[in-house]
Amino acid sequence: MNKDFFLSVQTRLKDKVSELKYIDENWGQLDFYGEKAPVKYPAALIDIGSINWINKSQKQQLGVGELIVTLYDMKLTRTSNAAPSAQKEAAFSIYSTLRKIHLALHGWVAENTTGSLVRVSNKRAVRDDGINEYATVFKFQMIDDFVTLFEITDPAPEFIIEDMP
Repeated sequence: MNKDFFLSVQTRLKDKVSELKYIDENWGQLDFYGEKAPVKYPAALIDIGSINWINKSQKQQLGVGELIVTLYDMKLTRTSNAAPSAQKEAAFSIYSTLRKIHLALHGWVAENTTGSLVRVSNKRAVRDDGINEYATVFKFQMIDDFVTLFEITDPAPEFIIEDMP
């Protein structure tokens, strides 16, 4: 995994989802800072959940990974049936932003070493601070042939792999 992948995703979200006021790598901005979180809402934080690698050759590996884009928004208005329509529309805007993230990334190829991103799940987290949190997980495949830039003197271990999950 390299910085170019993160930068590509960050740029894509900036260009395609204008509602987002903060887009960054997820390093715990909303986990460790309480009310003083260093973000503006709505915010999208990007992370890699995991990448499982298999050897394709001595100098090349294929990875299947998860890109996690978590959308955060501060809920400041009511959504009950008694709330004015304009208030409800503003409060539910997180759902249209979530949809735009999906449309911006699903099927998109982040860089020349990855396959297209495929959305596989959405999950809401319940928080006690009034922030709405929705994580969208995208699967992708990636070829890593970085090692071809170096001379290898020891052979790669031989693995027999039947199926990838």
